[in-house]
Amino acid sequence: MSFFKQTLRKEASTVFMNLAEFADLMEINGVPVPALWDDTLQAMAERSATDPTGFGITLQTAVLFILEGAGVPCPLPDEEIIVEGCRYTVIKVDQADGILRLELERHTA
Repeated sequence: MSFFKQTLRKEASTVFMNLAEFADLMEINGVPVPALWDDTLQAMAERSATDPTGFGITLQTAVLFILEGAGVPCPLPDEEIIVEGCRYTVIKVDQADGILRLELERHTA
């Protein structure tokens, strides 16, 4: 591993996921993990779709960054996880330099 990649991996916890700077301690599947909602790349949004049930259910999407190896195994696409008491379905997972980028969605009323 190159020195640059080693430095990025180290800074994942000391800078980007630093609880005193950017990240928050969030409970993910019952485990407290340094994490950060990304509202700059993709704000928590609702996709408009016709609800065939007529109950007014919408699909909400979000991006969450978590520190890799912080106590939660890397989730897989289509797996359900609970973040701060809300159930989400994992759509996509990207791993980069010690940080996991999770694309999530959930149904809300």
